[in-house]
Amino acid sequence: DEYDKIGSSKVDQAQQTEEGAEISTTDINIDSIEGTKNEKKGNKIVNFFKHLFIFFQFPFVANVIILVELIERFAFYGFKAILVLYISEELNFGDEYSKIVTHAFIVTAYFTPILGSAFADSKVGRFWTIFVLTIVYAIGEAIITLSAFLPKSGEPDDKQWVKLAVSIVGLFFSGLGTGGIKPNVSTYGADQIDEDDKDLKTSFFSMFYFSINLGSTVSTILLPILKQYIGYGWSFLIPAVSIAVVALIFGIFKRKYKNRDIRDTIVLNVIVIVFWGVISTIYNFFYTLVRCTWHKYLKGLFFCFCPSRLDDASYQIPNLVDDVPNWTKRYTKRQVADVKKAIKIATCMVFVPVFWALYDQHASTWVLQAKRMNKSFFWDIQLPPDAIQASNPIFILLLVPIFDRIVYPLITKCKIKLTPMRKLGAGLVILFVSFAVSWIIEFALMINKQHHPDQVEPPLYLHMFLLLPQNFLLCMAEVLFSITGLEFAYDEAPSSMKSIMSAVWLLYISAGNLIVVFVSFCVVVPLENTIGDWIHVFSISIYLALTLLNIVLFVFISIWWGEQKRFYAKLEEDSNAVMEDTPIELSQNNEEGEI
Repeated sequence: DEYDKIGSSKVDQAQQTEEGAEISTTDINIDSIEGTKNEKKGNKIVNFFKHLFIFFQFPFVANVIILVELIERFAFYGFKAILVLYISEELNFGDEYSKIVTHAFIVTAYFTPILGSAFADSKVGRFWTIFVLTIVYAIGEAIITLSAFLPKSGEPDDKQWVKLAVSIVGLFFSGLGTGGIKPNVSTYGADQIDEDDKDLKTSFFSMFYFSINLGSTVSTILLPILKQYIGYGWSFLIPAVSIAVVALIFGIFKRKYKNRDIRDTIVLNVIVIVFWGVISTIYNFFYTLVRCTWHKYLKGLFFCFCPSRLDDASYQIPNLVDDVPNWTKRYTKRQVADVKKAIKIATCMVFVPVFWALYDQHASTWVLQAKRMNKSFFWDIQLPPDAIQASNPIFILLLVPIFDRIVYPLITKCKIKLTPMRKLGAGLVILFVSFAVSWIIEFALMINKQHHPDQVEPPLYLHMFLLLPQNFLLCMAEVLFSITGLEFAYDEAPSSMKSIMSAVWLLYISAGNLIVVFVSFCVVVPLENTIGDWIHVFSISIYLALTLLNIVLFVFISIWWGEQKRFYAKLEEDSNAVMEDTPIELSQNNEEGEI
């Protein structure tokens, strides 16, 4: 019995021990779960502040480059915002000539990036390209400021030719500087971040884009208002000093930047390949004309101009003769093929310049339109007409996340396939609608002036705030067209040609502004005295007609590009099939084998 009592007591003790162990284990598990939850909450808080203050994770010099871009964009958009009224009102050159000068400056600013890319990829390097061209930029801004401080010649209403000439010199240097650094600043900033840290690099580009919009928003609001109180000279001095500060800040940290190894410049390679391709085509054309039989010659021409065999065009005529000189031995077949595909993509995007011809008029035509409208505000304050431009960056900042998070997902849920071409087409249509609204407002202004010729300012129902809907539509068109167009060019281009397609996109912006210069100088100005005040309605009508023609062109190009996509897809399938059927040979120098 005593043994049984002892045994049962030991069993009871063992059970109590096991129960205690289970309880303690449960307590430990609960504590560990609560600790994990607390850790997750803590990590979420840490991650939130990391995203909020992401720039603390960047290398110091990457933050310097973001600051440089912020100040540079503040300067660029600030002086561009007041430029058209400076030439129109201060220099007395009227609306059309002020448009010509403004858009000629934009042509320079968007043509020179390809030169900046070429220098940056050469032995000059990115740092010296940015630094030297920033100094050129600062000199240009200083010359523009000087032109504003020069005394007027003759009567107050006379055209100020000397001031205009000085301003044009300054605008040329400013365009050369801002265009030359445009493609290099973001790339140089990304170079400062480790290539393996892709997430941080993506965050850098987001902050870089935010700095652009912040700088442009502040300057397009601030400088038109300041101009009313301190005049054009002191207003232009603010961007000039800003660019000088940019050069100083960027140059101070020269030894801290990472500089990548210099490779062959892609831009120059493309230019050389295209140049010799054109020379070779001309040579073969005349050589074939002299040496070949007519049926072979006509066959070669057919292959050159037949769209379905466009890819073979460069081979058909040279194959007709045996002794065609090979001018492109320096370049591989892959490089030449990539250039050919890039040319096809650039050809597919010939509708892009007309979009930018209309879009960039928010800084010229629509500012001049606002000048002719009611500008009264609270407490008898008169709003500056060029302040209407401030709505654009604000609308863009609002519309980008709305389209990305709401509009596009809703359209996808409706089982409508969102292809890049459909987005581009929608952008062109909305652009046409925005300018149609502008035409209606301009027509109403002219009707009001016909009925009230002595009226100093239009009535309140023709207030400049009526321009906000057309600006909103314009920004919708930009979100659909600009972002999609850049993405389309990047995705479709061969890997070696992606930077080239970005340069081509900027060249198309330049070409669009060149269209505005041509229309104003060759069509509108000669008819200005004949048509009179209706010239503004006539000018907008030209761009509406041009946009309609551009939409028709876009429809044909989208059909052609669909055929080209199917052609390249079939070509890739055939090449993959050949690769699968081709045996891989092992190298004799390596027992394990090298492909």
